[in-house]
Amino acid sequence: YDCVFVITNPHTQGMLGLDVTRVLCFFSFKHLGMEYPCVIIHWFDHIGDGPNNTGMWVVHMHNAQDIAIAHINTIYHTAQLIPVYVSQHGIDPASIKPNESYDKFWFYYVN
Repeated sequence: YDCVFVITNPHTQGMLGLDVTRVLCFFSFKHLGMEYPCVIIHWFDHIGDGPNNTGMWVVHMHNAQDIAIAHINTIYHTAQLIPVYVSQHGIDPASIKPNESYDKFWFYYVN
């Protein structure tokens, strides 16, 4: 619903140059007559240095206090995250509303 790829290293190809973030808010401000469109984001961390055995990258939510403001031009594309269903979570997937999934699961596949 609200995840995007943010360019963190424009000189590196693929996921090594991108980070997955959850968008919390879009806003803009003016400073010295110049308008700056921005986004408040919450970072996800990569698990490992490459895709896992499914061929997909896995990410998990960074700590709750790791929120940043970025210029909107750093957004590359929307990102679709698929929850990793693990029996140890003790979560009934049928009981989760779509807007709650990023708060309930520990790990996500990057599609």
